[in-house]
Amino acid sequence: MMFCKIDLKSWDRKEYFEHYTSNVPCGFSVTADIDITILLEYVKKNGLMLYPVLIYMLSRLVNKYPEFRTCFNEEGELGYWSELNPSYTSFHKDNKSFSALWSEYNEDFAVFYQNYIHDLHDFGDKKGLMPKPNAPKNLFNISCLPWINFTSFNLNLFKESDYLLPIFTWGKYAEKEDKVFMPLSVQVHHSVCDGYHVGCLVNELQQMSDECSLWLK
Repeated sequence: MMFCKIDLKSWDRKEYFEHYTSNVPCGFSVTADIDITILLEYVKKNGLMLYPVLIYMLSRLVNKYPEFRTCFNEEGELGYWSELNPSYTSFHKDNKSFSALWSEYNEDFAVFYQNYIHDLHDFGDKKGLMPKPNAPKNLFNISCLPWINFTSFNLNLFKESDYLLPIFTWGKYAEKEDKVFMPLSVQVHHSVCDGYHVGCLVNELQQMSDECSLWLK
């Protein structure tokens, strides 16, 4: 992984960045229904788990667009990671708590899926906020609320201007007119990401779902 510093003076987004971090510091969230009808059938037919498939899909698109990888490093410098790994929630049924696990991203789905399986086996039953040690700095967050088929979801972040990476939240899927839809909330900081970028991600996520047989092997 590599953190690529941004030269703010020559950055074509400089004016927008300064406006949405200083004048009107804000982020925004969008909730979209993703049609997973084909994806869900394919996953069940091939004996896969849906959650790591969804994690991979988001990871692949986040790593496609630098707008979703732009943030401050530990020294407070602005830049973007060459690659991000997903950090995702894992629920403990016995005490109803959760842990945040992370897995190394790989563009090859089969490799990533095995990374997820190994991490779930080694750390899935361990309690605590972050049971897997040595978490890298290049992580982005994914969570899931499988109990709620929400139409809107928003996280209220403190010091919002300091956290620039996106946050994704999946909800409970439901059948509508012979199709299966799953809500996804995408929360971003407006200084580094616009509605266009969120639109690209949502549309390409839908395309990945519809064409899952081409990459889900």
